Amino acid sequence: MTPTQRRDADVQPASLEVSGDKAQEIISALNVVTDRMVDDVTAALTAMGLTVAVSPERSETVRFGDWRSGLSPLCAIAVCKMPPLKGQILISVPPALVGRLTDIFFGGDGDTVADRSAFTATEQRIFLRLADLLADAHSRAWPGPATPEIAAIETVRNNLRMARDGDPAIMQSLTIQRGKTQLGRIDFVHAAPQLRGMFGTDDGGVNEPASPAWRQQMEAAMLNVHLPVRSVIARPEISLETLFRLSPGDIIPIILPQTVPVMANGRVLARGSIGEANGRAAIRIEQLEERK
Repeated sequence: MTPTQRRDADVQPASLEVSGDKAQEIISALNVVTDRMVDDVTAALTAMGLTVAVSPERSETVRFGDWRSGLSPLCAIAVCKMPPLKGQILISVPPALVGRLTDIFFGGDGDTVADRSAFTATEQRIFLRLADLLADAHSRAWPGPATPEIAAIETVRNNLRMARDGDPAIMQSLTIQRGKTQLGRIDFVHAAPQLRGMFGTDDGGVNEPASPAWRQQMEAAMLNVHLPVRSVIARPEISLETLFRLSPGDIIPIILPQTVPVMANGRVLARGSIGEANGRAAIRIEQLEERK
Protein backbone atom coordinates (compact mmCIF):
# COMPACT_ATOMS: atom_id res chain seq x y z
CA MET A 1 0.00 0.00 0.00
CA THR A 2 1.39 3.40 -0.97
CA PRO A 3 1.62 6.33 1.52
CA THR A 4 -1.20 8.07 -0.39
CA GLN A 5 -3.45 4.99 -0.21
CA ARG A 6 -2.65 4.51 3.47
CA ARG A 7 -3.47 8.14 4.18
CA ASP A 8 -6.80 7.95 2.35
CA ALA A 9 -7.74 4.79 4.27
CA ASP A 10 -6.61 5.75 7.77
CA VAL A 11 -6.67 9.53 8.10
CA GLN A 12 -9.90 11.08 9.27
CA PRO A 13 -10.71 14.76 8.61
CA ALA A 14 -9.62 17.09 11.40
CA SER A 15 -11.74 20.01 12.55
CA LEU A 16 -10.55 23.55 11.85
CA GLU A 17 -12.22 24.55 15.12
CA VAL A 18 -14.18 27.37 13.46
CA SER A 19 -17.76 27.66 12.27
CA GLY A 20 -18.82 25.53 9.30
CA ASP A 21 -19.19 28.59 7.05
CA LYS A 22 -15.74 29.94 7.97
CA ALA A 23 -14.12 26.53 7.52
CA GLN A 24 -15.68 26.20 4.08
CA GLU A 25 -14.48 29.70 3.23
CA ILE A 26 -10.88 28.73 4.07
CA ILE A 27 -11.08 25.47 2.09
CA SER A 28 -12.66 27.23 -0.92
CA ALA A 29 -9.99 29.94 -0.90
CA LEU A 30 -7.23 27.32 -0.87
CA ASN A 31 -8.90 25.46 -3.74
CA VAL A 32 -8.67 28.65 -5.80
CA VAL A 33 -4.96 28.95 -4.93
CA THR A 34 -4.39 25.32 -5.99
CA ASP A 35 -6.17 25.90 -9.31
CA ARG A 36 -4.03 28.98 -9.96
CA MET A 37 -0.84 26.97 -9.39
CA VAL A 38 -1.51 24.45 -12.17
CA ASP A 39 -0.34 26.52 -15.15
CA ASP A 40 2.78 27.83 -13.36
CA VAL A 41 3.81 24.37 -12.13
CA THR A 42 3.19 22.86 -15.57
CA ALA A 43 5.29 25.56 -17.24
CA ALA A 44 8.06 25.18 -14.65
CA LEU A 45 8.23 21.41 -15.13
CA THR A 46 8.24 21.86 -18.91
CA ALA A 47 11.14 24.30 -18.59
CA MET A 48 13.00 21.54 -16.73
CA GLY A 49 12.37 19.20 -19.66
CA LEU A 50 9.59 17.35 -17.83
CA THR A 51 6.52 17.07 -20.05
CA VAL A 52 3.78 15.99 -17.64
CA ALA A 53 0.18 16.84 -16.82
CA VAL A 54 -0.62 18.65 -13.56
CA SER A 55 -4.08 18.34 -11.98
CA PRO A 56 -5.41 20.08 -8.85
CA GLU A 57 -6.93 18.10 -5.97
CA ARG A 58 -9.47 19.51 -3.54
CA SER A 59 -8.00 20.78 -0.27
CA GLU A 60 -8.63 18.63 2.80
CA THR A 61 -8.11 18.78 6.56
CA VAL A 62 -6.07 16.16 8.39
CA ARG A 63 -4.40 15.75 11.76
CA PHE A 64 -0.76 16.68 11.37
CA GLY A 65 0.45 13.49 13.07
CA ASP A 66 -1.66 11.33 10.76
CA TRP A 67 -0.32 13.07 7.68
CA ARG A 68 3.26 12.71 8.89
CA SER A 69 2.88 9.02 9.75
CA GLY A 70 1.55 8.42 6.23
CA LEU A 71 4.87 9.52 4.75
CA SER A 72 7.58 7.00 3.93
CA PRO A 73 10.55 7.02 6.38
CA LEU A 74 12.60 8.62 3.57
CA CYS A 75 10.86 11.78 2.42
CA ALA A 76 11.60 14.90 0.40
CA ILE A 77 10.14 17.99 2.06
CA ALA A 78 10.96 21.65 1.68
CA VAL A 79 10.24 23.68 4.82
CA CYS A 80 9.22 27.09 3.47
CA LYS A 81 8.51 30.53 4.83
CA MET A 82 6.50 33.08 2.88
CA PRO A 83 7.02 36.53 4.45
CA PRO A 84 5.03 38.53 5.38
CA LEU A 85 2.84 35.50 6.14
CA LYS A 86 3.52 33.82 9.48
CA GLY A 87 4.32 30.18 10.07
CA GLN A 88 5.59 27.57 7.63
CA ILE A 89 4.42 25.66 4.60
CA LEU A 90 5.69 22.13 3.97
CA ILE A 91 6.09 21.11 0.33
CA SER A 92 6.18 17.31 0.18
CA VAL A 93 7.27 15.34 -2.89
CA PRO A 94 7.16 11.51 -2.56
CA PRO A 95 10.58 9.85 -3.04
CA ALA A 96 9.18 7.74 -5.88
CA LEU A 97 8.05 10.90 -7.70
CA VAL A 98 11.51 12.45 -7.29
CA GLY A 99 12.97 9.29 -8.83
CA ARG A 100 10.44 9.21 -11.67
CA LEU A 101 10.99 12.87 -12.57
CA THR A 102 14.76 12.34 -12.47
CA ASP A 103 14.35 9.37 -14.83
CA ILE A 104 12.23 11.46 -17.23
CA PHE A 105 14.73 14.34 -17.02
CA PHE A 106 17.41 12.02 -18.38
CA GLY A 107 15.24 10.59 -21.16
CA GLY A 108 13.55 7.69 -19.40
CA ASP A 109 9.83 6.95 -19.29
CA GLY A 110 9.45 7.34 -15.52
CA ASP A 111 7.22 4.27 -15.34
CA THR A 112 9.14 2.33 -12.70
CA VAL A 113 11.46 3.39 -9.90
CA ALA A 114 13.28 1.05 -7.53
CA ASP A 115 12.87 1.39 -3.76
CA ARG A 116 15.59 3.41 -2.16
CA SER A 117 16.92 4.18 1.30
CA ALA A 118 18.62 7.43 0.24
CA PHE A 119 18.55 9.93 -2.61
CA THR A 120 21.30 10.09 -5.19
CA ALA A 121 23.16 13.38 -5.62
CA THR A 122 21.32 13.90 -8.93
CA GLU A 123 17.92 13.31 -7.31
CA GLN A 124 18.80 15.81 -4.59
CA ARG A 125 19.59 18.46 -7.22
CA ILE A 126 16.36 17.73 -9.09
CA PHE A 127 14.35 18.03 -5.87
CA LEU A 128 16.01 21.29 -4.81
CA ARG A 129 15.26 22.83 -8.19
CA LEU A 130 11.70 21.50 -8.11
CA ALA A 131 11.15 22.81 -4.56
CA ASP A 132 12.24 26.31 -5.62
CA LEU A 133 9.81 26.24 -8.55
CA LEU A 134 6.92 24.95 -6.42
CA ALA A 135 7.49 27.57 -3.71
CA ASP A 136 7.57 30.30 -6.34
CA ALA A 137 4.37 29.02 -8.00
CA HIS A 138 2.58 28.89 -4.64
CA SER A 139 3.58 32.46 -3.78
CA ARG A 140 2.35 33.78 -7.14
CA ALA A 141 -1.00 32.04 -6.68
CA TRP A 142 -1.46 33.32 -3.12
CA PRO A 143 -3.97 36.19 -2.67
CA GLY A 144 -1.51 38.86 -1.60
CA PRO A 145 2.22 39.60 -1.68
CA ALA A 146 4.41 36.81 -0.34
CA THR A 147 8.08 36.01 -0.89
CA PRO A 148 8.95 32.30 -0.75
CA GLU A 149 12.01 31.26 1.23
CA ILE A 150 13.13 27.64 1.59
CA ALA A 151 14.34 27.55 5.18
CA ALA A 152 15.40 23.88 5.23
CA ILE A 153 15.19 20.55 3.43
CA GLU A 154 14.06 17.53 5.44
CA THR A 155 14.36 13.88 4.40
CA VAL A 156 13.42 12.22 7.73
CA ARG A 157 9.70 12.33 8.51
CA ASN A 158 10.10 12.11 12.29
CA ASN A 159 12.03 15.40 12.27
CA LEU A 160 8.97 17.34 11.07
CA ARG A 161 7.65 19.54 13.89
CA MET A 162 5.50 22.20 12.22
CA ALA A 163 2.61 21.31 14.54
CA ARG A 164 1.70 18.88 17.29
CA ASP A 165 0.40 15.46 16.24
CA GLY A 166 -3.21 16.20 17.19
CA ASP A 167 -3.30 19.67 15.61
CA PRO A 168 -5.37 20.16 12.46
CA ALA A 169 -3.56 20.84 9.19
CA ILE A 170 -4.83 21.73 5.74
CA MET A 171 -3.39 20.07 2.67
CA GLN A 172 -3.38 21.32 -0.90
CA SER A 173 -2.35 18.77 -3.52
CA LEU A 174 -1.33 18.52 -7.16
CA THR A 175 -1.33 15.19 -9.04
CA ILE A 176 1.43 14.66 -11.60
CA GLN A 177 0.66 12.37 -14.53
CA ARG A 178 2.41 11.31 -17.74
CA GLY A 179 0.16 9.72 -20.31
CA LYS A 180 -1.96 7.21 -18.42
CA THR A 181 0.61 6.78 -15.66
CA GLN A 182 0.06 8.66 -12.40
CA LEU A 183 3.56 9.58 -11.26
CA GLY A 184 2.69 10.89 -7.80
CA ARG A 185 1.15 13.65 -5.72
CA ILE A 186 2.73 16.83 -4.36
CA ASP A 187 1.34 18.14 -1.06
CA PHE A 188 1.42 21.69 0.34
CA VAL A 189 0.71 21.44 4.08
CA HIS A 190 -0.35 24.36 6.30
CA ALA A 191 -0.91 24.49 10.05
CA ALA A 192 -4.60 25.28 10.50
CA PRO A 193 -4.13 27.97 13.22
CA GLN A 194 -1.90 29.87 10.80
CA LEU A 195 -4.66 29.90 8.16
CA ARG A 196 -7.37 30.83 10.66
CA GLY A 197 -5.41 34.00 11.39
CA MET A 198 -4.92 34.77 7.70
CA PHE A 199 -8.63 34.54 6.97
CA GLY A 200 -9.79 36.80 9.79
CA THR A 201 -10.68 34.29 12.52
CA ASP A 202 -9.16 33.93 15.95
CA ASP A 203 -8.64 31.08 18.35
CA GLY A 204 -11.27 32.34 20.77
CA GLY A 205 -8.78 32.99 23.55
CA VAL A 206 -5.18 33.14 24.56
CA ASN A 207 -3.11 30.13 23.50
CA GLU A 208 -1.76 28.02 26.33
CA PRO A 209 2.01 28.11 26.66
CA ALA A 210 3.86 25.14 25.21
CA SER A 211 4.75 22.42 27.70
CA PRO A 212 8.44 21.93 28.58
CA ALA A 213 8.38 18.55 26.80
CA TRP A 214 6.99 20.11 23.62
CA ARG A 215 9.51 22.94 23.76
CA GLN A 216 12.33 20.41 24.21
CA GLN A 217 11.08 18.42 21.18
CA MET A 218 10.99 21.60 19.09
CA GLU A 219 14.52 22.58 20.10
CA ALA A 220 15.82 19.07 19.34
CA ALA A 221 14.09 19.07 15.96
CA MET A 222 15.56 22.45 15.04
CA LEU A 223 19.06 21.27 15.91
CA ASN A 224 18.58 18.23 13.63
CA VAL A 225 17.49 20.26 10.59
CA HIS A 226 19.98 19.88 7.73
CA LEU A 227 20.91 22.90 5.61
CA PRO A 228 22.99 22.76 2.42
CA VAL A 229 26.27 24.65 2.95
CA ARG A 230 28.30 25.84 -0.03
CA SER A 231 31.32 27.94 -0.86
CA VAL A 232 32.47 29.72 -4.02
CA ILE A 233 36.19 29.16 -4.51
CA ALA A 234 36.67 31.26 -7.66
CA ARG A 235 34.72 33.10 -10.36
CA PRO A 236 37.02 33.19 -13.42
CA GLU A 237 35.98 35.34 -16.38
CA ILE A 238 36.75 34.46 -19.99
CA SER A 239 35.75 36.04 -23.28
CA LEU A 240 32.81 34.72 -25.27
CA GLU A 241 35.21 33.78 -28.07
CA THR A 242 37.30 31.67 -25.67
CA LEU A 243 34.15 30.10 -24.25
CA PHE A 244 33.02 28.93 -27.70
CA ARG A 245 36.44 27.47 -28.42
CA LEU A 246 36.73 25.39 -25.24
CA SER A 247 37.56 21.73 -25.73
CA PRO A 248 38.59 18.81 -23.49
CA GLY A 249 42.07 19.38 -22.11
CA ASP A 250 41.89 23.19 -22.08
CA ILE A 251 42.83 24.86 -18.82
CA ILE A 252 41.07 27.84 -17.24
CA PRO A 253 43.45 29.52 -14.77
CA ILE A 254 41.99 30.67 -11.47
CA ILE A 255 43.39 32.75 -8.64
CA LEU A 256 42.63 31.28 -5.24
CA PRO A 257 41.56 33.98 -2.79
CA GLN A 258 43.06 34.16 0.68
CA THR A 259 39.67 33.34 2.19
CA VAL A 260 36.42 31.99 0.72
CA PRO A 261 32.83 32.53 1.92
CA VAL A 262 30.87 29.77 3.66
CA MET A 263 27.16 30.18 2.90
CA ALA A 264 23.86 28.60 3.96
CA ASN A 265 20.39 29.60 2.77
CA GLY A 266 21.95 32.34 0.64
CA ARG A 267 23.67 34.07 3.57
CA VAL A 268 27.38 34.28 4.29
CA LEU A 269 27.96 32.74 7.73
CA ALA A 270 31.75 32.67 7.84
CA ARG A 271 34.96 32.98 5.86
CA GLY A 272 37.77 30.47 5.78
CA SER A 273 40.92 29.26 4.07
CA ILE A 274 41.15 26.27 1.77
CA GLY A 275 43.14 23.31 3.02
CA GLU A 276 43.00 19.57 3.61
CA ALA A 277 41.68 17.37 6.43
CA ASN A 278 41.82 13.57 6.56
CA GLY A 279 42.84 13.41 2.92
CA ARG A 280 39.90 15.53 1.68
CA ALA A 281 39.64 19.14 0.61
CA ALA A 282 38.33 21.28 3.46
CA ILE A 283 37.76 24.85 4.60
CA ARG A 284 39.22 26.09 7.89
CA ILE A 285 36.96 28.72 9.47
CA GLU A 286 38.93 31.92 10.02
CA GLN A 287 36.19 34.43 10.72
CA LEU A 288 32.50 34.31 11.67
CA GLU A 289 30.24 36.91 10.15
CA GLU A 290 28.16 39.08 12.44
CA ARG A 291 24.65 37.66 12.83
CA LYS A 292 21.86 40.15 12.30
